[in-house]
Amino acid sequence: MQPAPYHQTWVRGATKHWKMPGCWHTVWQGHKHFGSYGLGPDCAWFTSVERPIDTSPAVSSSSGSSSSKRRDSWGPVSDAAAIQAVKEELSEEFKGWGPVHRMLDRDVAVMIRVGIFDREPTQEWVQGVIALAGDAASPIPPNLGQGGNKALEDAGVLAHCLARHQGAVGLALRQYEAVRSKRAASILNNSRTAATVANLHNPAAAAVRNAFLRSIVAINRTLPSGWMWEYDCEKAVAGQ
Repeated sequence: MQPAPYHQTWVRGATKHWKMPGCWHTVWQGHKHFGSYGLGPDCAWFTSVERPIDTSPAVSSSSGSSSSKRRDSWGPVSDAAAIQAVKEELSEEFKGWGPVHRMLDRDVAVMIRVGIFDREPTQEWVQGVIALAGDAASPIPPNLGQGGNKALEDAGVLAHCLARHQGAVGLALRQYEAVRSKRAASILNNSRTAATVANLHNPAAAAVRNAFLRSIVAINRTLPSGWMWEYDCEKAVAGQ
């Protein structure tokens, strides 16, 4: 099952030895959002830029492989001209957003541009003594920041399953598959929902979203995310 391109490209960066006051924040305006957080001596930031999904036929490379004509690759933006081009694109996208421009005006310690892909959830993670984990098993869009966390959960559950079955690798992998495929599908579906909520173009819908989220934070002091942070690998295996 091939990953499908999302309508988003994520750009992440970090300033060099500079933290804007109130560095921890996420700002939404309609379908646009820009966030930042402290990272050592730097202020890291992230945003998404909408991209039309290319529905044209795949093209074959000289090596015989095929790929979409429009794919933003994973990796750093390291060339000075490329970094400046990204800054100019984001400055235009977020024209009038003071905090964004203050960060973009600074030198960056690192900049990464990531084309976003995901895939329909599957329950088949294991074949024989081979098991998938992380993005290989279930790629997760970054809208909830759970891609890396899910991979760590996969590793934790796999270790507990192997310890529980003491050498019966086949049984351990089947339990791992049963426990993690359900959890991964839940994270993926919630990430997709978060992407929809974050990219609302309708002004009325965006206003309702903003008012709802403000009320939730005012009451609970945070968004309801315990289902993500309180996952216990050992308990998940023991309860299966």
